[in-house]
Amino acid sequence: MSLDIKFEIVSEFKNLNISNSTIQSLSKLGYKKMTSIQKISIPPALMGFDVLGSAKTGSGKTLCFVIPVIEISLIQNYIQNDMLVNLVKSCILFPTRELGIQIFDFVKNIEAKIKIKLCLGKIMEKEKCSMVLSTPGSLFNHLNNKSLNLNQLKILAMDEADEILNTNFIKITDLLMFILPKKRQVLFFSATLNSKLKNITRINLKNPIFCSLNVKKMYFNKKKKYKYIQQIHNIRQFAVISHDYKKNAHLLSFLSSHKTQKIIIFVSTKKQIKYLYTVTKLIFPEIKTSLIYGSMNQTKRIKNFLKFSMNKRQGVLFSTDLTSRGLDFRSVEWIIQLDCPKNIQSYFHRIGRTGRFLETGKTILFLNYQEIKFINTLGKNFVKIHIINIYKRQIEITQKKIEILLKKNKNCTKIALDAFLSYAKFIYFQKNKICFEFKKFNWKKIAQNFGLNPISYDL
Repeated sequence: MSLDIKFEIVSEFKNLNISNSTIQSLSKLGYKKMTSIQKISIPPALMGFDVLGSAKTGSGKTLCFVIPVIEISLIQNYIQNDMLVNLVKSCILFPTRELGIQIFDFVKNIEAKIKIKLCLGKIMEKEKCSMVLSTPGSLFNHLNNKSLNLNQLKILAMDEADEILNTNFIKITDLLMFILPKKRQVLFFSATLNSKLKNITRINLKNPIFCSLNVKKMYFNKKKKYKYIQQIHNIRQFAVISHDYKKNAHLLSFLSSHKTQKIIIFVSTKKQIKYLYTVTKLIFPEIKTSLIYGSMNQTKRIKNFLKFSMNKRQGVLFSTDLTSRGLDFRSVEWIIQLDCPKNIQSYFHRIGRTGRFLETGKTILFLNYQEIKFINTLGKNFVKIHIINIYKRQIEITQKKIEILLKKNKNCTKIALDAFLSYAKFIYFQKNKICFEFKKFNWKKIAQNFGLNPISYDL
């Protein structure tokens, strides 16, 4: 059930019914005027309604749930009874550690007085706090070990909520929804949220307010379900068709001419990341490179994340889709999708790492000949993408450098073979057979793309 309510639309944070300390902190951080999604979602959230919020990446969704959560936590801080002070009143859930660190820093910059517990995996001893920030799995472990008490929880916020409700998190989320108090407010935000998200019913929303700015055109498909279209005006979108399957050479050629820019490169598997990172470091050692993937050691992963974030104007980050959601990397000039995304939602989340707030950005999608049909998917979602070419002579020179490197370096050859096999496995298990039909890929040419000799491996 969806509920229509009336509330006054205000343009500035100072006109909201929030504490003076929050208003002053927002002003110092440069937040004075509200964005469109903030105008329509913060007032009902402050009134205590459950909110489903959706807007394009970089539109200021984080403040939409952070402000109501802070206000509840501030009220808790004013309670003098020591027994009550130790009870958590607010909780923010997120799918990745990196996003959690970013939200934690954001909240502390706005209101340093709030006692916050950041849960990223390790079980910590009991400590007094009024707000908890956690991944779903870590929160469940803390509750199971009784190191947290959420019996008095008043507000639960979810960032990148559709990811939290996907198959990887759904069992843990179901358990959390059963354990947490039923009388709670829920704020549910994502860039690709829409009314047909089948798992929304699992979180027991009560008369939710649906706030969305993703609608360029809203229409019914054959199954009578709504479809919502992203509007992205500040990102120039390009595609490169690699008819010769030399994506890696295309990429390195591009990096060689953009050494002083800040770039994020999305690929499908961690072994591809290791390969590209190694080859780039050896062929172009002057390029500042970092890498992030899911199974990486937590300390190293966070270190690499912070290293890239703090580089203001240059650096290359190789990543899986782990960093495609919610993270706010400032001054990223290019997003490169070396592998075709699984679906249109993944495409939007990836390119959303550039063009944040008032910034502009550019993105390149590399496609093999078999993957060209993804252009049709983009067209159906009103994405205007321009096909460009990269200088062929430069690609041939770079491809030769890769092949020479592998002949001289046996370790690189092993890394390249592992990357090739992991990519083949990724393609084989994709459900979208229109773009990822395994048998139609030219695997001999793809092996050469990694610098391998297909004859040596009987391809």
